[in-house]
Amino acid sequence: MKKLCIAITLSSLTAACGPEVEEQPPEACDQDAAIAERFGSATSTASATADFTQDEGVNRVTLDASLGGTASAAQSSYAYLDLETATLLELSDAEALTDSTWDLAFNRSLVRLNSGDSGPAKLSLKRVDGTSWEAASAPSDASDGEIDDVIDDQCELVTFGQGFIKTAFGQWYDYDFETHTVSVIEDTVFFIHDDATDSVTKLQIEAYDDGIYTIRWQ
Repeated sequence: MKKLCIAITLSSLTAACGPEVEEQPPEACDQDAAIAERFGSATSTASATADFTQDEGVNRVTLDASLGGTASAAQSSYAYLDLETATLLELSDAEALTDSTWDLAFNRSLVRLNSGDSGPAKLSLKRVDGTSWEAASAPSDASDGEIDDVIDDQCELVTFGQGFIKTAFGQWYDYDFETHTVSVIEDTVFFIHDDATDSVTKLQIEAYDDGIYTIRWQ
């Protein structure tokens, strides 16, 4: 008796099991919505305080951006600083996303720059390490700096280390994982370029203690 071999093809098997199901494309990422959810949900202004002084053309501020402590800070608006007028602005996170008057925003150790995903201003940041405030000068390519590019094309948060948000300022501090404390990296100076005016602001974070900053700029 002859053996009868029957070839079962994949197509016939699929047909026997029913119609082929088309693979659905991944859901589109709405970056604007992701940014608004991350940085624009708070609608009331922060309870921050700031003390401004000026000496020989150098501005200085002592800014309390602790915002009620770690747990409360997560629910609070950032503290928004206008460097040109040396003013702490009364802005909520929701308002700040479309406001170009602020320059820097603070929420405990996180510092944002009004640029990219954080706001509509055309600011960028250059960092110079290993130099004193007195010796630091603006780099020749100051206009080609970092911006707040913190939400990627998949609407994921861009981070460094153990989940810290990577803004233009990046890791401006040293972090002690044993004591969970933040300290300023010495001899680091930042230069903020404003595309709208082609001006450069020199800035240094002098001290940080549990959400309280001392910052100078000119």
